[in-house]
Parts: sequence; structure tokens; C-alpha cells
Amino acid sequence: DAAQTSFLFEEPRLIEAKGKRLPLRVFPLIGPRPTREVSRPPLVGRKQDLMQLALLKERVLEEERPQLVSIVAPAGTGKTRLLEEFLKRLDPDEDFQVAMVRCLPYGQTLTYWPLQGLLEGMMQGEKIAKAQIMRIFTDVSYNTSDASRLADLILATLGIESDSHAQANTDREAIFNAWRLLIEAFSQLAPRVLVFEDLHWASESMLDLVEHIINVRTHARMLLIVLSRPELLDRRPAWGGGRQNFTSIALQPLTAKQTQDLIQQLAKTLPDNLRQQVVERSGGNPFFALELIRGLIERGKTGTHVSLDALPDTVHAAVLARLDMLSKTERTLLQVASVASRSFRVRMLEAIMTDATPQDISSALDDLLQRDILAPTEGDGYTFRHILFRDVAYGTLSRAERMRLHSSIASWLEANAPHDSYAAVIAYHYREAVQLAKQSAVPKKLPHETERAVYYLTRAGEVASHASAINEARTYFQQALEIAPESEHMHLYELLGDSGTRGDITADAYKKAIVCWRNSGGSDALMGTRLLRKLLIVYTRGSVSERPTREQVDELRTEANQLAERAGNEDEQWRIRILDAFYNNRYVPAAENTQEDLERMNAVGLAAAAYFEQRQDWSAFSESLDSCAVLAFRFHRMNSIIELAQRRLAVQELSAYERGDATNMMGAAYFLLGDYAQSIAVIKNALLNQRPDDAPIYLETGPSNAMFAAYFNGQWDDVMFIAPFLKEVWEQVLDDLGALMTMMSGYMALLFVAASREDRPTSDASNAALEHFIQRLGNAEGNEKFALETFHAVLKAHQEDDVSYLSDTLAIDKLAEDIAPLWMMFLSEHGFVTPDSVEAAVIRQEIDLKRFIVPAYEIARALKSDDNEQLSEAIDGAENAQLIVHAARMRIVLAQRTGDRSQLDRAREVLERIQDRRFLRRLAEVEGVIK
Repeated sequence: DAAQTSFLFEEPRLIEAKGKRLPLRVFPLIGPRPTREVSRPPLVGRKQDLMQLALLKERVLEEERPQLVSIVAPAGTGKTRLLEEFLKRLDPDEDFQVAMVRCLPYGQTLTYWPLQGLLEGMMQGEKIAKAQIMRIFTDVSYNTSDASRLADLILATLGIESDSHAQANTDREAIFNAWRLLIEAFSQLAPRVLVFEDLHWASESMLDLVEHIINVRTHARMLLIVLSRPELLDRRPAWGGGRQNFTSIALQPLTAKQTQDLIQQLAKTLPDNLRQQVVERSGGNPFFALELIRGLIERGKTGTHVSLDALPDTVHAAVLARLDMLSKTERTLLQVASVASRSFRVRMLEAIMTDATPQDISSALDDLLQRDILAPTEGDGYTFRHILFRDVAYGTLSRAERMRLHSSIASWLEANAPHDSYAAVIAYHYREAVQLAKQSAVPKKLPHETERAVYYLTRAGEVASHASAINEARTYFQQALEIAPESEHMHLYELLGDSGTRGDITADAYKKAIVCWRNSGGSDALMGTRLLRKLLIVYTRGSVSERPTREQVDELRTEANQLAERAGNEDEQWRIRILDAFYNNRYVPAAENTQEDLERMNAVGLAAAAYFEQRQDWSAFSESLDSCAVLAFRFHRMNSIIELAQRRLAVQELSAYERGDATNMMGAAYFLLGDYAQSIAVIKNALLNQRPDDAPIYLETGPSNAMFAAYFNGQWDDVMFIAPFLKEVWEQVLDDLGALMTMMSGYMALLFVAASREDRPTSDASNAALEHFIQRLGNAEGNEKFALETFHAVLKAHQEDDVSYLSDTLAIDKLAEDIAPLWMMFLSEHGFVTPDSVEAAVIRQEIDLKRFIVPAYEIARALKSDDNEQLSEAIDGAENAQLIVHAARMRIVLAQRTGDRSQLDRAREVLERIQDRRFLRRLAEVEGVIK
């Protein structure tokens, strides 16, 4: 039996041997096992859980759909042991391929790093390179172009950049789609079991990716098993919620009888009183019970004369007691491995443990395997059998030893691991060494470790930013700023600004970078030009909650122009010139513009586009054409905006941001033309036909405008279709008020549709998002309370279908003006006259740019005039203007006023199609009265 743990043998056979009367039974040797086999403790009390996993595996094969199983339980409850038993029972004829992802204890600082292990497992040791990944896609019928683009996205996630994407940032949705499609491709070749172990330690982006992989669009024979502690549910209370292919298994503690059975199988001679004590102390935790028994066995205390005080009181003490029994080499090995984290390589041990020979290390590993403290993994890898072994071993190290080992492991990784793939891991170890040095009784300075920590934190931030893991990128740059010398702050703040969307956090980072530049003397004119230009782009082209005054922006523009001339860089000079158009759009009242000024800025934008087109700088090319598009708004030339957007979208190399912005502009132009159907179609087609390097986040206001248009013209199913994309973007920018503001109309449309359909869960979820926005807006400096109360009242009136929320005493300021038309339409649909204050706010709107206001205003005026003939004409006008829903609802009001049943028939056709239950009920009430 001992030989079978290390060697593979053929089936036994009988041979004749000289001098032997009977044939001998022999086992021909094949060779050493790839990994040493270690006997495992019996699995007790998990029969039903095993059956559930087996059933889900059968569903994967039968339905060819993925299943997500989340096994949640405290440490030591048997998650890993259950998984081992399930995997051992897989039928080889079903050809399931297994790949593991192990998240590290400091994994929340690692973006997608665990995915490298997943890909290595799926590729079964084959080299991770672009050609190999492309082959996976082409083997399942992807064309070469798509396969290349998808492979680039996969590699970008791992910090491996290809030449074609060396400078461009990819986006999160594209990366998520690429991984989903890659797993689908692998699953077409063979069914898969993918295991994410200790997912509670994963980064937020990693959690989002796991949820994305299992979405309804995934077609894969895949069983995805997640092992986690309950902390995962603290971070994600709605983990897996609402998914038809999600199953949660919460492992319960073993019963007293089950624990007794476990003890009986391991230590048959244990006295009854001691067995009972183990049952009571372990509290149904199988790992604790096993450690108590193993500790007794290793100390030779399983006889009848063992006292009860031989049992440790806690699982930590039980593990520590076992570690105390180890040799010095074995303890040192575990301590070094604990610093490396849960998994480690023999080569790393040999490099760090300079006082031990390779033979010493090999012998120590063998003993630790036999003691079931370590487990073998692929190649020369090992992992702690349970994370508590790692935690206790790490706890036995002094601060000085931790500091030394973190530094040594970081140095070894630098010399032996691919830098970009391991940047976050190397950064973690160097940063830990620096932090530990600061915490010493006498704080120490570690100049080398600090310099390397800053370098790798910066590189990890760049890799995360390239993979559009915005929150993780920000964390890396902020951690670098905490320890970097002031001389590096300007560069780090610029990277922090570059890593996000064009909102508040980005603006703040660029402002701090400019302060650093000024403090350095401001001698680098090109640097100053670039930083000022980036900040001005955020102010004039992005979305910030607190926009600076025109005078403040004028000062920045003047300085930027002077610096651009001084720097003499033609690229920056052109980019500074086109800022005039964006500035004009945001800060200059239309009355101040002359036709000559607008034509001049338009000519500059077209000239800049020609310049950058020749240089093939497609981002700047697109930005230049966008400057012409914002001027076209001032000209009210919507068709020109559409043509400019089409020209931008024709560039294949356009970045995801610029492509999204161009799509958004086209959708907005159709919206403002009053062509709501086409506005919806533009955004919907963009979402349906996303390239792998597209994402909803870059459409900014596009989905919101499309949802609002769909609400108006009765394409309510499209509101529901776009809603998940809007939610995805919302979750990424929760901390950025400026970015949130671009999504409010979409959530209002969703609230209005859900409330009208009496879909309470969706209505409540939409309202929660809007309440979050109102609260954030109220906390922002300079916002008056009454405006927020008005905003809240209009939303509440729509959700509860109650006019009483709209009191005449509600004041209307600039913020509330934007929702005055909705207030007016709601009152009209309930047969009420619009108050003068609300009507005045509506009149102040740019009616020629919001064509839905005109027909709605005509309806409100007819009600105020008490003129049914005028009201009928206004309703027909609203219908012709694609205000389908408002017109249908107003026909109920008209029928109530005139007794004309034909109006109800015309309204019913629309309301039944869009499933407007509220107004169908009102229609029935009016119909009953007319009868």
C-alpha cells in the first residue's frame, strides 16, 4: 500500500518462480505517479449533498446548459472534502475535464490573476500564447479575425499584451464576453467542471466575471462549482439570486452521531469518554474533529489512559499543537509557504530555504503529505490542505521574519515569473514588506522594497486599467501613492485619472496631478499642456457633479493654450484647439454665439480630424469629429451629427470609448429629431451586435435616452431589454456621481414602465437606484434641499400613481426644471390642469431640442382651456409625434370628458400591447361610467 502512494502499477498477474511451490502474484511497475497519492479521511454526513451535485452534473449533460453551484460554509465544514469525493466519482466515459481556480487570501487586491490557473487547467499544460488560444476559437468555427481579437482580450486579462493591443485599453464587458466565449469553446470540445475555491477572497471584478460567465446567454456543458465562506454573502447578499441555473448548498455541521462515526473510522481504540469530548469540542466541524484525532494519534495518546486535558480547546490550538510536533525543517517549510500564500512551488522553497538541501526539502514535503497538511497540485506545486494550516503557520512568524520572507519571495518572483502576469502578486509581497517595516517598534526604511513596490503597484494598476477593472486599478494607484516619493506623484495621479471614466474621480486625479506639476516648477510645458487638456476634456466632454465656473475654465484654457505654444507639440496644439467647441457647448449661452464663430470652430474640428487621420491617431480623430458634432447641436443640424457619427464608426481601430460615444451621439440625434424608434434601434443594435471590444459603459447616456424614448413611444419591451445593460454600468460607477447622472432618465423610464405594469420588484429596484442618486446628490456641496424634494415627489407620484404627492407648494429650481415636463404629463394623464409654476418651467426648456415637450405642452394647454376639440387635436398631434403612450392615456381622459367610447377603443389597443395594467384598469372604470 505504501508503494501505491508514489508509484503506478499494472494489473496483478501470476508468475512461476524457481524454488516456489505456488505461483507468485506480482504487480508490474509502470513508473512514478505524477503526484503522490495521499489517503484521505472518510466522507461522513454529506450523502445528500453528493447526490445534489451528481444531479446537477446530469442536467449539464442533458440540457447542454451551465449550472452554478455555490457551496457555502464556515472554515473546516468540509467543502473541499465534498468536492474531492464528487470529482473522484466522475465517470471517465463522460469525459469531464476539470480546472481549478484558487483565490488567494489577499485576492481582493488581485484583479483577474486567478484566471491564469483556470486557463492553465483548461489547456492541460499547453503553453498560454495567442496562437494556442486562437486555435481553441477556430476549432469551434470562429473566423480568424474574431479569434485574434478574443485571444487579445484573454491575454490582456492576464497582463500579457499583444502588439495589436499594446496601447489600447480594452473594456470590462469585452473581457467578460471573451472569457464566456472561451469557456463555451472549451465546453464544445468536452464537458467541463470549473472550480473556484475560496471565492470570498476574490476581487470585485473577479466576482462580476464569475456571475457573467453563468448568464443566460452562455451555452456550455459546464458545471461551475464555487467554494466559499459565508463572507461572500456579506459582500454579495444577492449572490446568484434570480438565476434559474443557480443552486446554493449550505453545508451544515455534522450531527453528534456523524462525528462519532468519523472518529470511529480513524481511531477505533479511543476511549468512550475521550471520543465524547472530541464530539463536543469539535461542534460538528469535521476538520476540527480530524485535527483533534490526528494530534492524539501523532502523540501516541489514543489508549485508555489518556486524560481529557490532552485535547486543545480551539481549532487554532489543535492545528498549532500538530505543527509543534514537526521537525525544524518541516516547520520552516510551512512558514515560508505560508508567506507565499496557499499554493507554492518547490523551486521557490529551494531558493528561500538556503539552510536546507533539496533532499531535506523533499523529505519534509513527503512527511507533510503523509500528515495530510499539504496536498500536491500540478507539476512541482503544492497547496495547504486547509487554509487554517497556512494561517496558523503564518501566525508563528515574527514581524521581522515576515518582512524578510515577503521581500525574498518578491525578489524570487521578479527573477522567475513573467512580470506583467505576476505584477499584482509581486506588488503585494513588496508592499507587505514595506508596511511591516513601518509597523516595527523602530520603523525601518526599506528603499529598495519601496521602489520595487511602487513600480509593481503601478504596473499592476496599468494591467488592471488595460483590462478595464476600474476599481482595482484605482486601488493599485492609490496604494502606490501612499508609499511613493513625491517626485512620482504627478505621474501616478495622471495614471489614476486615465484609469477611470470621465467623472468626478478622474477630474480630482487630474487636478492633483496639475498641483504636483505646479509644485515641481512647471518647467515641462508639454506635461502641463497634456494634464490641463485632460482635465478640460473631463469638464467639457465628461460628466462631473460639480462643474467649475466659466471663469475658472477660462483660466485653464488660457494657460493650456500658452503652454501648447511653448511646448511646440503639434498633436497637443490641435487637441487644445478643438477644446473650444466642447467648451462652447458646455459654457457659452447660445445667444453669445455668432454664425461666424461656430463655422470657425467647425472648420478647426474638420482640419484636426484630417490631421489625425493622416497620422492614424484614431482616438484624436474621433474626438475632433465629435467637436464638430457638438457644434452641430448649436446649429440644430441633427443629420450632420448622424453623418459625423457614422464616419467615426467606420474606423475599425476606434477605441471602445470613442465608438460608444459616437453611437451615443447618433442615438441622441435621432431622439432629438423625434424619431424615437430609430433612436432605440441605434442603441439596441449596438448592444445586440457588440464587438468583443465594445461595452455598454461607454455608451454613457445612450441606453438611458433609448429607454426614455421606448417609454414614450410604447416599445416597453425594449425598456426591459436595455435595463440589464444599464444596471451593469450603474454597478461600475456607483462612486462617481457625475457618471450616475447620465443614467437617471433610463432608471426613471424603467420605474415608470414597471409601475404601470404593476411589476413591484422591478419598480422597487429602480426606485432604490433613484433614491441612491437623490441621496448622493443631496450630499454634494451646493445642492438645495427643496430641489431634491421636488425630484423625489415626481418619482413617488409615478410609482404610487398618486397625484397628491405633487403639491403646488413644491418649488422648482434649475435641477427640477428637467423633470417639469414629466410632472406636466403625469397631471394631464390624470385629468388635472398643470400649475402655472410647472408650465413656466416647461416653457423654459429648449423646446426645439426636446420635441416631445411640444405636443405634451399642447395637451396641457387644451386641458387648461377646457377645450375638448383642441384636446382631441393635441392628442392626435402627440400620437403623430410618436408620443404613443401619452396619447393613449389622454384618450381615456378625453372619453371621460366627452363620453366618446371610440377614444377608449383606440386607447385599449395600445395599452394592451404594452401591458399598461394601471391605465387598462382606469379605462375599464371610465368605460363602466360611460355605459
